Amino acid sequence: MGFRRQANSGWRPGPKYAIIPPYMKKFSVPCDFGGTKAPFDFYIGEPKDGNHPLQNQSSWLAANRGGTVPAEVMENFAKILKLAQENGVSFEELCAYAIEANQLKGG
Repeated sequence: MGFRRQANSGWRPGPKYAIIPPYMKKFSVPCDFGGTKAPFDFYIGEPKDGNHPLQNQSSWLAANRGGTVPAEVMENFAKILKLAQENGVSFEELCAYAIEANQLKGG
């Protein structure tokens, strides 16, 4: 059914059958791979308190694919998280709104 059992770690979705929870949003972010820019998909959800929204995925990207997320992108997601928390709105929905507004502006 798309899952594979890993010793002592519970069930995990297999790479071919990744299950994305409905509350998460998928965003394509231009990342740097040794001087070459290429889009990479990130899945945005509410992070644990004190964590950056892209912390785990950006660490994985660096360790496993040799890519880095631009500092400006990291800063912008941190700002959106702060705004969402201050205003009691969904972080995922605010990200979607901010990206759509930026695209409409031509950004």
